[in-house]
Parts: sequence; structure tokens; C-alpha cells
Amino acid sequence: MPLLQINDLHTAYGRTRVHRGIELSIDAGEIVAILGPNGAGKSTLLGAIAGLIRPTSGEIVYQGTNLVGWTADRAAKAGISLVPEGRRIFQGMTVRDNLELGAYVQTDRSSVAADLERVLDYFPILRERLDSQGSDLSGGQQQMLAIARGLMARPTLMLLDEPSLGLSPVLVRDLQEIILGLREQFGASVLLVEQNASLALAVAARGYLMQTGAIAAQGLLDEMRETGLMRELYLGAADAAGGD
Repeated sequence: MPLLQINDLHTAYGRTRVHRGIELSIDAGEIVAILGPNGAGKSTLLGAIAGLIRPTSGEIVYQGTNLVGWTADRAAKAGISLVPEGRRIFQGMTVRDNLELGAYVQTDRSSVAADLERVLDYFPILRERLDSQGSDLSGGQQQMLAIARGLMARPTLMLLDEPSLGLSPVLVRDLQEIILGLREQFGASVLLVEQNASLALAVAARGYLMQTGAIAAQGLLDEMRETGLMRELYLGAADAAGGD
């Protein structure tokens, strides 16, 4: 049984339809990428999985249970952690406070302290900046903080929404190792929405291409790249010129 199975999912904002029959799955221990142009509905899909958006129909089956109708708090307690686009850390709070807020679903304070140490071991720069305000961190450090805050909830499934946005090529390479470590060191499966195709190809073997609220293609990312699907539906002229 997949860790997450989405069946015939439809969503809308008022009378505006967003998703039209999404079918998607991710197995335990897998990193899966969702690619597609702006406006395809990728972020809205993550929001629906995380309980922020209620679908109009369909199923979101997580560990055998349909999550449709669950609140975001309940989804988080079940092990789903969303790292949103734009990081959305608390700029006026310290790094420590941001991290401890990420553990709000945990009730055992000794476990929270142990989790904090584990996360800080993984992100040593955050240990150095524990008492700094979020606003004082660089863009790369803020992204690390956003991911670290998500890890504090002890997720089984991490939803990463455009984590490379605004980062330099050097920091994107660092981010690649961080994402792989979420699975290898923390045992989390990862569903990654990403505009940087190079990053997606580096961390995920399998993926989905979305276009106007539907799945346009799915399968091995290398095969989709070789057949030109990624160029046609996602990369466009930038890929033809050698860009991301």
C-alpha cells in the first residue's frame, strides 16, 4: 500500500476549478517531484494534502485513511509536514523559538529537546544562530530553518513547496543534499514541488508533470526528459537554451 494515494481529486476556489481528477501516489521512503508551469495547481495540491484546502471531491488516502475533511493540525499530528513556498518563518522570533513552534504537535518536552538537538546536528549553522532573529538570517539559512522547523514535527511525509526559490546555484546544490538527507537520516518520504528541474532530477527518480490542474504525464523523470515531455510542458525555451 502506498504511503499516500490521491484518487480522482478535484479542488476549487469558489466557482473556479483548480484540480480536475488528480491521481498520484508516493511510497514510503520515496522522493517524488511535481513539476509544471506556474498556475498548474502544484501548491494548491500540497495545501490539500496538508489539510489547508478542502477538496470538492476525491480521496487523499494517507497510511490507509482518507484525510479529506481533516484539519491541518490533525494532518500534522498524523505525520504530514508542509514547508511552504516563501519559507514563512517568524521573522521577529529567534531561531530557537521558530524550531520549538514546529514541535507544537508534540507533548513530551524531553522528546522535543532531543529532536531539537538532532535537527541542530543536521543544520549546524542554525545552532550558531539559535538566538538570532529570523529576519537576520540569509535566504539560505531561512530555508534551512523552514525545513528544520518542519522536521520538528517528526514527519513521515514532508511536503516541500519550491524550496530552491531565490537561492543561488551554490545553495541549491547544498539543498540537494539536505533533501536527500530527509529520507536517509530522518526517514521521511518527500513530495517536492520545484521549478528548478535540475534539483528535481538530482533528488527524485519519479515524478508528475502538471498542467492546468491535471496530471499531464508521470513516470521516471529521466525518461520524461529524454522524450521531450519536460521540455514541452515545463522547461520550454529555457531548457532548449541549456537553462533550468
